[in-house]
Amino acid sequence: MISRSDIHRLAELARIEVHESEVEKLQHDLEHVLEYVEQLSRAETGMAEALTNVTGLSNVAADDAARAAVKADTAGLLRASPRHDQSFVKVPSVWKKK
Repeated sequence: MISRSDIHRLAELARIEVHESEVEKLQHDLEHVLEYVEQLSRAETGMAEALTNVTGLSNVAADDAARAAVKADTAGLLRASPRHDQSFVKVPSVWKKK
């Protein structure tokens, strides 16, 4: 059985906020997912051929060719930015501080 602390730990690892009112439903849903995974692991797959690609396509990536860079107006960018330090634009941090 998935415990309440398991749900809170998973939420912490996933960096999502889980309200206490959602915990019981999440426990129930996650238990069903794990039961399904267990059922799949019991499936007999010995005769099945390994499948690594369902599309049949190979090497569909674009060529990695060098090309000229776009000339940037660095001075104009720095003038337009609300905060900058020498030749760097300062932006707000995306990391939460604990």
